[in-house]
Amino acid sequence: MKSVVKNHAKKIKTLVEDVDDYAKLFEQLSAELSEVNVMYANLNETNQTLHQMLSELHEASANEIKVLKLDIEALRVDKAVKDEQLNMLYTVLEHHLGINVQSIYNNLEIQRDEERRAQREKELAEATTQKKKELIIETQEAGGSSSQPASDDVEMVDAEVDP
Repeated sequence: MKSVVKNHAKKIKTLVEDVDDYAKLFEQLSAELSEVNVMYANLNETNQTLHQMLSELHEASANEIKVLKLDIEALRVDKAVKDEQLNMLYTVLEHHLGINVQSIYNNLEIQRDEERRAQREKELAEATTQKKKELIIETQEAGGSSSQPASDDVEMVDAEVDP
């Protein structure tokens, strides 16, 4: 019986040690859980702050969009008024002066186009003349002196080479 009691005493001692180990483990896990709860509370507070900032930003941008829409509408109305005033001005001018503004404008555009075309033709002619001069200078430098008379009736002769 003594051996049975000793075995039970060893088992009880082992169980007490296990309980102590489990108690330490439980305390350690409780401490870690407390840290996690603190971190969770901090993250939750940060999340709420960010959510509040986002809400405020959304509200501000919505208000700005409303203001911009009102500004755009005011500009549209102002443009319509200005267009009507401009139309009235043209009508009065045409009536008092006895002219057709559109036909005069069209004639001016045609005149401007013709001037631009004439300018382009002049520039092209100048460029062509300059190229001809450069070609003559190159030809004179390559083929002889500038004192040689330029002749259009030069005859080409094939030279024979002795073998």
